[in-house]
Amino acid sequence: MAYLDVRMGQVNTQMCRGLLVKKDFVLMAAHCSCIAGNITVILGAHNVHEPEETQQRLRVRRIIPHPEFTRDPFTNDLLLLQLEKKVEVTEEVKPLNLPSAHSTPKAEEKCLVAG
Repeated sequence: MAYLDVRMGQVNTQMCRGLLVKKDFVLMAAHCSCIAGNITVILGAHNVHEPEETQQRLRVRRIIPHPEFTRDPFTNDLLLLQLEKKVEVTEEVKPLNLPSAHSTPKAEEKCLVAG
């Protein structure tokens, strides 16, 4: 899981969540209003308010909303954040391996859920 700390000046305006899908990309919901301001992605944290050795804090290079995202109704509610650099893969920080577009989980297959 990725925690997004978004600031406008000295004020923390929004806290959003996402998930690491590549070493330098975080996937999140586009409806989260945190797509403006100074964004820091925090990964590998047990407590985002305390410094921890497992944490990696990275700045966002680029914001890429789904080109057909709409708010009313919510459709294509996806957004990618490209990080300024690739994460260091550790036991606490690693990309989620997403299935291919055409795969379907088999009956009784173990699945991971994040949110």
